[in-house]
Amino acid sequence: MTGNTLQPWRAARLARQGQMENAIGLLRHTLRQSKDRSLLARTLLSELCCPATSDPSKHPRPAPPAPHGLRLGLELGFAPDRIPETPKLTADAELHHQAGRYREAAQCWQDVADLLQEDTPESVYRQLSEAMARNTQGFGGTRAENHTWGDCHKHDLLSWLHAELDTQRYLEIGVDAGLSLARAPCAVLGIDPRPELKLAVALSEQAQINTQSSDAFFREQAASRLQPAPDLVFIDGMHLFEFALRDFINVERHAAPHTLVVIDDIYPCHPTQAARHRRSDAWTGDIWKLHRILQDCRPDLTLVALNAYTTGLLLIAGLDPQDRVLPAVYAAQARRYLETDTAPAEVLAREGAIPSDHALVKALVAVLKQARLEAWSVAQVRAGLAALQPALSAAQQAYQGRAEAGIGQCQLLADQRHWPVAVQLFLPQAEAPHHREQASLWYWIKPGRWERLRFALPTEALSLPQPLRLDPAERPCRLHIRALRVLCGEQAQPWWSAEHDTDSAQAFAALRVQGDAVREASERELVITSTGTDPQLLLPVLAPANGAELPTGPCWLEVELLVEVEPDDPPMIPTDGV
Repeated sequence: MTGNTLQPWRAARLARQGQMENAIGLLRHTLRQSKDRSLLARTLLSELCCPATSDPSKHPRPAPPAPHGLRLGLELGFAPDRIPETPKLTADAELHHQAGRYREAAQCWQDVADLLQEDTPESVYRQLSEAMARNTQGFGGTRAENHTWGDCHKHDLLSWLHAELDTQRYLEIGVDAGLSLARAPCAVLGIDPRPELKLAVALSEQAQINTQSSDAFFREQAASRLQPAPDLVFIDGMHLFEFALRDFINVERHAAPHTLVVIDDIYPCHPTQAARHRRSDAWTGDIWKLHRILQDCRPDLTLVALNAYTTGLLLIAGLDPQDRVLPAVYAAQARRYLETDTAPAEVLAREGAIPSDHALVKALVAVLKQARLEAWSVAQVRAGLAALQPALSAAQQAYQGRAEAGIGQCQLLADQRHWPVAVQLFLPQAEAPHHREQASLWYWIKPGRWERLRFALPTEALSLPQPLRLDPAERPCRLHIRALRVLCGEQAQPWWSAEHDTDSAQAFAALRVQGDAVREASERELVITSTGTDPQLLLPVLAPANGAELPTGPCWLEVELLVEVEPDDPPMIPTDGV
């Protein structure tokens, strides 16, 4: 037994002898000195679950910890009354995984992370990632339990914030499929602990993804990676309030006075969505508690809750990197809110939120942009924000909450000539339905200029008797496509193409236009008018005939297109879900 693993055993022995202060001091010292916090956490949990013995290598079957052991765990940040469950949950997760019950395995691994909190080892996230990837059943829930609503889609709102702030540096915690990360037009850093992250979008060259937990990132890399400070931060990581609270604490420590933080999932649309143990596809967890904690403990911050689709957003401004209130009250607030399981009715009704397109949102963003350009101090930023507070309080009182059927309209999106347009490629599947959201890739492009996109194609996508489907936009617009090419091999040689000014131009005629797309007459290129939100372009079936061989090496679909968006086109209605 090494020195680091021996210390938790010594601390547990001191605790059993009633020497709590010595035990806590010993463990805190060990945590400061050790690089492997996850090992210490696992060892501590094992010791707390075992009765005293003279030989630390021969523990009998774990038993519930004594009260002093529970207190010791709480002092180190573990969830109350659940410390002894971790070994059992780990075993259950592994059994579920081996039996192919991936939904149950994912739920167990999430619960393990819930228990271990910031000391969750990377191996748990790897197991969770694998279980999530193999879970084809989802997490259940009725239609009502998975219902979401709001006005402006959160990803569209992020695009608007980037444009208004003229963001130079963007930090995102919780990358998932990359749909929000792809909206950033600047230097981007994404944090997500799943090492086998499967992005549904192609990211820019300015985007970097760090595949470790946010807790580990802030311990090990934030000091060097977050200089200069980000202008905009989006927190959408683990859907448990302690994780989000720690993320905010850590972000503020590395923020600038002008930094704007956006928290996702503050408004569950159904009580089931707010459960800590996930039981529905739409899941906010108990992030709503973070809003309450900030209201109670940090009245110096400007908090603006938005009625955004899908589950609300919280804007936080007026940050102070020197403030240490939240770290001091973290343990007490965690214990307090862990005793509350049900989201209050006023949270479900979104009382106190304001519309996402309220004029005060634009005014707040203008203050922060000016603060960045003029290098304001914390006091100057807060003075600028204080001028908005009377009107903000009145707006929050005026909005008493209302449930809407789905996504509403938002005036922020009235003029989208310069907004990114989503281009989506569906990879064919052998079984119906042959085109699914889960098997699609995305690009976000700027309208008004020619773009050349390359979607990576798995070879099996070319072997099926089903076509590739390209959805070149998600709103009314006019589309010009001058080339479609399937490129294969290390040299990216054309394997199939349809393009202007070549003999293959007639291949444009073989493309099937459907959905909200209408083909226009053109001799040099394919011109399509999108009359709605779902224009579709089906390529010919590319599977080789008569036993011909498939291409070897990497393959891509290359698309050259131009999107024209008129100022009076209606706002986009996103299709990228929660």
